[in-house]
Amino acid sequence: MSYNPFFVPAAPLEDDALDAVLQAMVVGITGLSGDLVRPRWQVVSPKQPERDVNWCSIGVITSTPDDNPVVQHLSGLSVNDQAGDLLQEHEELEILVSFMGPLCKTNLGIFRSGVRLATNIQVLKSVGLYFKEIEEGRAAHELINQYWIRRWDSTLIFKRMVSRVYGVPNIVEANIHLFDDSGHVNTTIFVPPSGS
Repeated sequence: MSYNPFFVPAAPLEDDALDAVLQAMVVGITGLSGDLVRPRWQVVSPKQPERDVNWCSIGVITSTPDDNPVVQHLSGLSVNDQAGDLLQEHEELEILVSFMGPLCKTNLGIFRSGVRLATNIQVLKSVGLYFKEIEEGRAAHELINQYWIRRWDSTLIFKRMVSRVYGVPNIVEANIHLFDDSGHVNTTIFVPPSGS
């Protein structure tokens, strides 16, 4: 496969688009209704389901990039031939998933087993998310209005490659002086080279 210097990867899914993919994953694995698998943080929080209803909340809680991004200058990105720097790095997403209701532990068990099946997470790979691990479940029951709301939490870890392009113009012209050990100009490089 040959390298295409004008190929620019799509920006990573973030915010509502990422929440929608995570919601679809939980719905597909557990069989819970889509309206009962909710993003953890919403602008307007909907009414919490009754305590006898099984439901789920999911959301990204940390996003950790690696320490060594790759930066490559692309002299022409597309039809408009604008230049830019392509930055690529690996990122690890930590996702908190909480199951509530009388079957919360059962639903967490179904989800923890199901997320390990390649067929259940194939769609995630198509959007650049790669399953790494799921941690043990933790009971997080809450006492609300003198009733215990049953809740089990777990943390998922996904990895992905993040690619972003930043508008950095090409160097059109420059005189670069290379100094020797004594501090004198040893060589001058002209961009573009003389005679071009």
